[in-house]
Amino acid sequence: MGQTQLEIDFSLDAQSQGVADQIARKMEKKVFSPFFLYGPPEKREAVYSRLIKEILASGSRVLFLVPEIALTQTLMERFEKRLGEKVALLHSQLSDKKRELEWRKIKEGEVDVVVGPRSALFSPLDHLGLIIVDEEDDDSYYQLESPSYDARKGA
Repeated sequence: MGQTQLEIDFSLDAQSQGVADQIARKMEKKVFSPFFLYGPPEKREAVYSRLIKEILASGSRVLFLVPEIALTQTLMERFEKRLGEKVALLHSQLSDKKRELEWRKIKEGEVDVVVGPRSALFSPLDHLGLIIVDEEDDDSYYQLESPSYDARKGA
């Protein structure tokens, strides 16, 4: 089976490059290190893209949480362009059949990146190397109904 080469567009300015370098150095140590990225979405996404590329190259996987289901589709389209079929989407508005298919792909290791709102935190993703909680300050990461939880703390 042939190997497919995939490219991700990384347009980092000097400041974003410095931020990505600092986070990458911490990631190399494989020690839990939370970071709060503040800045425009385009700059955050450029840093995320660089870090995701490094994590995937190391053989680990990525969980990318967003505060709202509405944000998942655009993000999925970008990731699918960059990563092909190696991305799964999980959220409560998927049909039962689609959710089961995505869950199975994750469980069987066919997926390198899982995208979704707070409920994606419970996906069966192993070899996790990076968790991104985009727009971490958004209240949508709190589950108020029972069972209540804070996806930011769970991540």
